[in-house]
Amino acid sequence: MRGTGGRRRRAQGGPAVEFLNLAIIFVTALMVLGAPKRERLAFRLLVTSVLLMVALFLLATRTSWLPGVNY
Repeated sequence: MRGTGGRRRRAQGGPAVEFLNLAIIFVTALMVLGAPKRERLAFRLLVTSVLLMVALFLLATRTSWLPGVNY
């Protein structure tokens, strides 16, 4: 049986979810700059983006030996 050589496997669809997060942030910035009337929607998208980042962080550090910020 071959090991992973100490490397962790990425979660399935990891880069796609990270790109989705960046796209949400970009659309939020465009909304605030282009249509200030939609500020509430832009804030909701930003909060969704932050929650997505927290979820990705928790999934990435779920099985690590050290806490995520210590290395």
